[in-house]
Amino acid sequence: MVHASACAVVANTFEDLEAWRIADELKREVYPLIATGPVSKDFKFCNQIRESAASPTRNIAEGFGRFRPGPFAQFMEIAIGSTMETQNSLKDGIDRGYFTVESIARASELARRYYESISAPAKGWVLLQHSGHDPNQEVVDAEYKLLRERVLPLTVK
Repeated sequence: MVHASACAVVANTFEDLEAWRIADELKREVYPLIATGPVSKDFKFCNQIRESAASPTRNIAEGFGRFRPGPFAQFMEIAIGSTMETQNSLKDGIDRGYFTVESIARASELARRYYESISAPAKGWVLLQHSGHDPNQEVVDAEYKLLRERVLPLTVK
């Protein structure tokens, strides 16, 4: 269950986090894509996309379990990178003739939703990384801007 207060959103478990739920849905969308057809014979490709698709949920859960804002933010950054890797593998699968744009449309939409789910809390994560000291607002704003510029334009439309 997620509780909202004036200052923060509190999740009791990692499964309460919207980012985790969307990443889990993306993972479950990828598995059937690689289960049959010519792609299933490309073991290296399948292992790589399977691992990158499973990584975000693992990292979100591990970061949540650290119970401290700084480590949680670091694990969320890793989860973002793994989602981008999955998205790249989906595009690579099109180039290899394994997928069509239509066959990966749902996975691409989930990746887009994942990035949206993290864009709002991203500024908070930047602040969390500076926890323990008073962050310079200009530095926080610059890091947040960089994160948004790096993450959101990479979504598949």
